[in-house]
This record gives sequence, C-alpha cells and structure tokens, in this order.
Amino acid sequence: YIRAFFDVVDVTSDLYEPALIVLNNVIDTEKPDLIYASMFDDVAIDLAVYHDIPLVVNYAAPLGSMFDYEDLAAAPDGFLWGTIEEHLTLWHRLRKYVRLIMVISGTTGSSSKVNAIREKYDIPAINDPLTNWKRAAVVVSFPFGIQIARPLRPLTYVV
Repeated sequence: YIRAFFDVVDVTSDLYEPALIVLNNVIDTEKPDLIYASMFDDVAIDLAVYHDIPLVVNYAAPLGSMFDYEDLAAAPDGFLWGTIEEHLTLWHRLRKYVRLIMVISGTTGSSSKVNAIREKYDIPAINDPLTNWKRAAVVVSFPFGIQIARPLRPLTYVV
C-alpha cells in the first residue's frame, strides 16, 4: 500500500499549482473568516497561512502519527504499521523508523516539486508539512479503536 501512497502524492503534486491558482482567486474574492481543511489539503493549508486566515485541520489518522517523529516510535498506531500494544518492542520501534524513512524518501521528489511552486508564488517552502499546523486548531476524528491516554498538543481536540 505504500507504493500506492507514493503514486497519490506524485499525482497531487502535479495538481498543486492549478489548485493554488483557483483557491487563491476564491480567497481574494470571498475573503473567508476561517479555512477548514483536510490534513492532506496542502493548498488550503498553505494559503490559510499565507493570507493569515485562521485554520482548522481535520486530522483523520491516529494521534501517534502526527507532530513529532519521536511520537512515532513511542506511541501505538496503525498509520505506519505499528502495534496496538501499550509498550512497543524494539522490533516494533525499529519497523516504525524504517517505515518513516521509506515515506520521507518516497515523497522527496514530490515535495521538491511543490516547494518550487510555493517559491514561485512567494509562499515559504517547507520540508515538514506539519510546519503550517503549528497555529491551527487540529480536530482528530479517527474512529478506529481507542487511543491511549497521552498529553495532547496545544489546539488539538479529539472528537
């Protein structure tokens, strides 16, 4: 399934510029008070930050796969083929890091393409997509299973 994910990322990077142009025109015309975007909608997230519009990100994945890479090794989740055990074995932690390296290396070309487009439109280039989430409210709507108790990042809400 990881190769299919890379294919989707590659196709969406090809659609980034046309979507950027259309959404930027809508924002210039409509002047929204808030943007509510999917976790994968880089264009909406980038433009919310660029235009200084309040942002809410709908995060439909386990909490363990968001924010810090250290969380990936410590928290149980299924996003990177993890485990649902409370305490991970060394093998589970290693497997998560290997999967993370595969994801980063598999999306580097697409990220570079999108960053070139960002720079063309004076939008700051980023290497970590979560960079733009730092001032956004994040709504976590992952319905599968019960999340373990853990401190949540500021502006993060589990619904």
